[in-house]
Amino acid sequence: MQVRERIEKLSEDLTATERKLSTALLLDYPFAGLEPIQDLAKATNTSPPVFLGL
Repeated sequence: MQVRERIEKLSEDLTATERKLSTALLLDYPFAGLEPIQDLAKATNTSPPVFLGL
């Protein structure tokens, strides 16, 4: 199964923030997935991931 298909299949179970991110990924697939996650978060007005150092 392709990444695009997996995202589309899971979309109903995602949180609002996850849906924002998945929509941005799908709109510019596959190139959006090649950008740093901080850029994707900024483009979607979501919080960037936080490294907890675990």
